[in-house]
Amino acid sequence: MEIFDARKLEQLEASKEKSDNSNLYIRQYYRENNIASCGVFAELNLTLQQISMGLPLDSLFIEYPQVKKAATFAKPYIDIPGSKYWDEYLHLDYQNSRLRAKYDLIVYDDKKVTGIDWKTQIKINPQELEQSMKTQLKLFILRETTDLPPEQISLFYLNLETEKVCQFAYSSEKHSKFQNIIRPILAEYAENHNDKAQEPDLQTIHQKWMNKEITTEEYLDTVPEVEI
Repeated sequence: MEIFDARKLEQLEASKEKSDNSNLYIRQYYRENNIASCGVFAELNLTLQQISMGLPLDSLFIEYPQVKKAATFAKPYIDIPGSKYWDEYLHLDYQNSRLRAKYDLIVYDDKKVTGIDWKTQIKINPQELEQSMKTQLKLFILRETTDLPPEQISLFYLNLETEKVCQFAYSSEKHSKFQNIIRPILAEYAENHNDKAQEPDLQTIHQKWMNKEITTEEYLDTVPEVEI
């Protein structure tokens, strides 16, 4: 089954040429913040998980004060009560495809679900981030993989360098709107993929002619014309 994450869906979205493309959002992501990809911050998720469990990390904080600063900022969010799942990939089988999104942390309880990411982009525009395929897909999958109404689902982006927070609440209206965006993208991909799969290649046609499964006339009809 074909797997679609936000990046692949965005590429498909950008390549679509339909009359309703004004309703689709084409976004470019900034590269990941260096704080989440270099040095000690490569283990940031593990550090925050240990803090959530109440493990002492004084020696680490003394050696790396920037980690202490980031952890102090993130602590109210990692302390949200509920069942916690770290570095979680969620998959959703949808319209003969498989959607996928990654979350740094998901917190579940009986009344709400909260997704949290702290590997966010620098100088991000909250309006662009809310409309991005990345954010919409994360919220959509959280809704589709739980029994809770959309209004009980939210997503936080924490920029641990600038200490800025973007919170996005979900709704039934947003859920329906994203369905109207993603369905034609997946349908067009499936249609194009099926068309290509049904077209026999020249080698296969030649072999059928050699095996006398098709006539010479049928074989010649399949040979593309070349202008001289």
